[in-house]
Order: sequence, then C-alpha cells, then structure tokens
Amino acid sequence: MRSAKLIGLALQWLGAVWLGAQTAALTPRTISLDECLEMALKNNFDLRIERYNIEEFRLQLKESQTFYDPVFSFQSGRASLSKLSHRDKPFPENGLEVAEDYRIGDYLEYGLEGLGPMGFSYRVPVEFSRQFRPEKNWTETDWFGGGGTILHPYKEYRGSLGVEMSQPLLKGFLIDDLRRLVLVNRKYLKMSEFVYETLLMDVVTAVRLNYYELLFAREQVKVMEKALELSEKLLADNRAKVRAGVLPPLDEKQAESQVAVSKADLLRAQQQVLLRENALKNLIVKDLPEWKTVSVIPSEALLAVPQVLDVQESWRTGLVRRPDLAELRTDLERRDIEVKYRKNQTLPELNLVGSYKRDALGTGFEDVFWDSHDPSSRYGYYGVGVELKFPWGNRAAKYRLQRERESRAQAELRVQQLQQNIMVQIDDAISNAKISFDRIEATRQAREYAEAALQAEQKKLENGKSTSFFVLQFQRDLTEARSQEIRALTDYNNAMANLARAEGTAIERVKLKLQYK
Repeated sequence: MRSAKLIGLALQWLGAVWLGAQTAALTPRTISLDECLEMALKNNFDLRIERYNIEEFRLQLKESQTFYDPVFSFQSGRASLSKLSHRDKPFPENGLEVAEDYRIGDYLEYGLEGLGPMGFSYRVPVEFSRQFRPEKNWTETDWFGGGGTILHPYKEYRGSLGVEMSQPLLKGFLIDDLRRLVLVNRKYLKMSEFVYETLLMDVVTAVRLNYYELLFAREQVKVMEKALELSEKLLADNRAKVRAGVLPPLDEKQAESQVAVSKADLLRAQQQVLLRENALKNLIVKDLPEWKTVSVIPSEALLAVPQVLDVQESWRTGLVRRPDLAELRTDLERRDIEVKYRKNQTLPELNLVGSYKRDALGTGFEDVFWDSHDPSSRYGYYGVGVELKFPWGNRAAKYRLQRERESRAQAELRVQQLQQNIMVQIDDAISNAKISFDRIEATRQAREYAEAALQAEQKKLENGKSTSFFVLQFQRDLTEARSQEIRALTDYNNAMANLARAEGTAIERVKLKLQYK
C-alpha cells in the first residue's frame, strides 16, 4: 500500500515537472475574441476551401453564358477531278471510244453561326469557288467516227452569301436547355454563397465556444490552485499539531491525501488549458508549428450580460436570416426552373425558319465577291416556312416532368422540416440561456455560502470542535462551488453564442464582414 502511494506521488511529480516545463517554454500571447474571429476569417482552412467552391460555381456560370458567343468557321482547299468515260458506238467495228476530263477546283468557305434569345439560332455562310481546266485535255469523237471537238482551258468563279434563321414557337421558346443551364447555374452560385455563410456562422460559433471554454479552463486552473493552497495549508497545520501531539496521525494522512488529489486535479486542469488552446489555434491559424510555442491568453473575462430573450421575435429572425434555410429556398427556385423547362419540353417542336441567299458568277474573284455582297443583285432566292416535329405520345418528356414535380414537392418538405428544426433550436437555445443566467446567481450564492461554511468549520477545528475530515469536505465543497460558478458563466456565454447561430445572426453579432473571396 505504501509503495503504491509512493509510485502515485512520483508519477504526479513527474507530470507536474513535465507540464511545468511545457508551460515555461511557451511564449504568452494575449488575444481578444475579435482578434480570434478576424484571424479565423483569414486563416481557417474550412473557409478557405469553401471559397474555392464559390469561385468554381462562378466560373461555371460564366462558362454557360459563353454558349451564346458566335462561332466563326473557315475552311479552304483544292480538289482535282480526273474522269474517264466511254461511249458505245452504233457500229461495233469502230471499237470503244474513251474520253478524258481533267479539272481543278479551289474553294473558300467561311461564316458565322450562333444562338440568340428565346431559342433563336442563325447561320451566315459565305462560299467562293473557282473551277478550271489547265490545258486542252478532252477530245470527243462523233458517233460515226468523224472529226472531234477540242475544249480549251477555262476558268469559272462562283460565290454566294446566305442567311439562315430558325425561331422556336413552342418547344424551346420560353426556355431551352441553354437558358435553363444559365438560370440553374445562377441558383447554384447563390446556393454556394449561402453554404459559405452557413460555414462561416459555424466557424464563428466554434471560435466563440472555444474562446469561452479556454477562459473556463484558465479559471478552473485558478480554482484548483486555490484548492491546492487550502489543502497544503491544512496539511501544514495538521502536521504541526500532530508533532505537538494535539491531533492524531490520521488527520495528517487525510490532509496528505487531499493534497495529492488537489495536485492531480490541478494537472488535469492545466492539461485542459493546453487542449483548449490547441482547439482554438486549429480554428484561427494556418501555420500551427509557428504557434506551437505560443500560449494563448484571452484578454477578456467571463461576464453575464443580460439579454432580452423573446422566442417569437427570435423565430421571426431565424426564419428570415438563416442561410441554410435560404439555401433550401434557392434550391426550390432552381427546381421551379427545372419544372418549367420539363413542361416546355412536352410541347411539339414548331419552328419558324427562313433563309436568303445571293449567288454570283464571274471570271474573277473580285467581281464575284462584290456581286455576292450587292444588295441589288437579282440572282438569289429566299424562303420562309415552318417545321413541325414531335414524338408520338411524347411519354418520355411527360415522365421527366412528373419526376421533376415530385422532386420539387420533396424539396418543399425539406424547407418546412428545416423551418421547424430552426424553431426547436431557437427554443432550446433560449431555454438554455435563461437557465444558465439563473444558475449564475445561484452558483454565486452557493460559492459564498461554501466560503462562509469553510471559514466556520476551520474555526471549529482551531477550537477543537471539528476534525480534519469535515474541513476537507468543506474544502471540496468550496472547490466544487467555485467550479460550478465559472461553469454557469461559461454555459451562459455558450448559450448566447448558440442562440446567435440558431437565429442566423452569428456573423452580425460579432460585427464580422462577410467576404466571399
């Protein structure tokens, strides 16, 4: 039994030495809650990662808007034709006559095409070609074996300028796939901003909670130091009285046991300070190794600032300000776009089409170019008409519409569910805040009564009317009362932080500027 006690005391001493060495090696850094929040906004990894998601959705929206950019096309080349043909003669003795034709053609084609509003599409093709025979290369003999015809080299230039247009009248008129994509991407971008705002509220709340818990941990160390001081004083008094023969040795052993317990409690409290510091550092810094030797010391104190708490007003605030609820409502708007698109897809495909083209023919490129671009040219054509196309029954489009409507109804239920959850969260947070605030006064009184009771019991011990056992019990009661008092203060501040989170005002309460970049 004695050896086990010695081992326990040795382990406590080693722990105290190690923890003391760790604490001595740390550089103190006093920091306020506002500084912690600003550092978190700048350095927190979750926030920095989420900002890239916003930028990704922003670029996705810009990419979808580029589908309306006109497309320029160009191609040019040369083709040659060498063709052989034969003719059956009316007189077999004349044999088979073979004719050869060799031509060369150059072509140049370019134009614009693209999409416009309301499903409108257009195409402006421009074509030029040149065809020629480079030499005398084709002979044709007549049917009766007489003389032939020789065709000389020639050049022929052709050109055309056209305009082709198509405008949907039913399917694709009010909304088409490209417009749906742009509208949906806008909603996705807005949703990503709400996701970031929700995450920022979570980080702000986490920083506040960890800051308050660090304050509690440091105050708890002070409480344990006072407890150790009381137990050591009692041990010294009892030891002197035992040596004087006034108290039995049992009182000294009881005091020694309490000193050991107080030292262990102090070590645990000091360890909690280190853990809380690391938790706070993880939220506000991006270079933890540089902060390894820094001891974070909060510059503020745990205070109980009374607040007017109104459940109905907080409900109204939460249902308007919560970004996660705004995200679901935006998703509902996105699904409305999908329903509108799917409903439009059930209509027949009826398009108004039109085209116009001018042709030119000449002996040179310049003549053909200007003739094809001459508005007064008489050589050309135009056409106007309609195109109608639809699947028989169109069942696939109708089933897609029904599926989107079901998804939209499900999303609406999610909105209602979150609204109710928000109201429950706010109600719970207000109840916790009220109870925590009432506990502050109750625990303060309990601590004062415990102090008075300990003083009275110590006087009784001095007068020989009590024992160390009862004094130690009153010391433990006082230590517990002091811990409960700072616990109530911490719980109240935590409850107010959670209430701000539940109401959606966590960012506004700390006067933090919302930034998406």
